[in-house]
Amino acid sequence: MAHGGGDHFIPALRDREILIAMTYDLAKGEELTRHGGYITFSLIFTENSRFFHVHNPFPADGIYEDPVTGEAAALAGYLKDISWPPGGSVEISQDEDMGVPSRLLVSISPEVGSSIQVAGTVRRLR
Repeated sequence: MAHGGGDHFIPALRDREILIAMTYDLAKGEELTRHGGYITFSLIFTENSRFFHVHNPFPADGIYEDPVTGEAAALAGYLKDISWPPGGSVEISQDEDMGVPSRLLVSISPEVGSSIQVAGTVRRLR
């Protein structure tokens, strides 16, 4: 669980193929977010200690897949809290499997209370 303006449920998957095959029913996802009190779900697969593949369902707002920027900050805040990132940054790839890739570089300062910096390219919401 991470918090970035709201609760983000972040399950880590052991198998990239599960992430690649991800689909869900939007109405059931919206019900789950209300029941659990989550803003989004961030399904992640860690390719290595600095590179993550992510899907970010956002059913609470009727969006099948969010273009990652808010989720990236929440995930980075969580990683900071557990002292994860070597070198102070991680890279996040989202939606590559869906044909609309987003690629973000997230800088994480070790300083307590410091902000998270997110830069990169994302797809446009329609």
